[in-house]
Amino acid sequence: MWEISLFGGTTVRVGDRVVTGGRLGGVKPRRLLEALALTPGRAVSKEVLADRLWGENPPRSYVATLESYVCVLRRSVGAPGGRDSWLATTPGGYLLDPRLVSVDLAEARHALRCAPDSETAVAVRLTEAAVGLDEQGLLVESAGDHWVDAVRRDFTAKVVAACVHTADRCLDERELVVAARLAREALRRDPFAEAAVQVLLRALTAQGRRSEAIRVFRDFRRLLVDELGIDPDTETLAAYLDVLRRRGGHTEERRSGESEARLLLELLRQALESTGLHVGTDTDLAMRALARHLHVAA
Repeated sequence: MWEISLFGGTTVRVGDRVVTGGRLGGVKPRRLLEALALTPGRAVSKEVLADRLWGENPPRSYVATLESYVCVLRRSVGAPGGRDSWLATTPGGYLLDPRLVSVDLAEARHALRCAPDSETAVAVRLTEAAVGLDEQGLLVESAGDHWVDAVRRDFTAKVVAACVHTADRCLDERELVVAARLAREALRRDPFAEAAVQVLLRALTAQGRRSEAIRVFRDFRRLLVDELGIDPDTETLAAYLDVLRRRGGHTEERRSGESEARLLLELLRQALESTGLHVGTDTDLAMRALARHLHVAA
């Protein structure tokens, strides 16, 4: 079995032999392999491959040039030629035979598709494995190419969705630490992932970490207002209001450098300046929470 990795640098492994991206015959043969590895088992036409390699300005003799790159690539990794090769020639172009080749990106995509239907513990493992791959970086040697960035964004979006979905399941099963961790991983990749904020607020609230939850809401609301000119949606606001209904959390949180009173006052100011929030409800609950905090502190 030939193993192709697209994360953390493009490599081809067969047995004990590893061929890195720099030894795949050059930049263009490596990009050719990467383009084929996105869809193992599916033929990629020479026209599409030309677009992947040259964009809108392929050479006039691009068919012959592609064929030469395929030969270089096969020779670099010691692959046979023809229709029976793992890098096979087909009437429609070229393909990687999934019976002979495994691609880590394809396996990661499959794992993310399976996660929602798996037991929660399995879903966590699958999601965290995908997070780890995303940390390594996808197609890092070709980053910036006109088609690569879209592939990278698509995979990261799938990781974000999996983190949110799995975190929500963990929250339901009172796996609060894992829920918060996965929600934060989603927000690291997409700071505007409102569903992740909602899970994180609820996980922190359930742990009694009220000050931290207030900070999360404050920072997220500031981001939305500053970058998009909008306020959090009603479900996020409901999660925040639930935070305000709770009494103070851990003693060590109340002794942290940033006081809860300052956080609440800042959020009150934001609410009063905003025209999109239901200021009356928000302000009333925040005032009560602030009064309780000041009474306890006194």
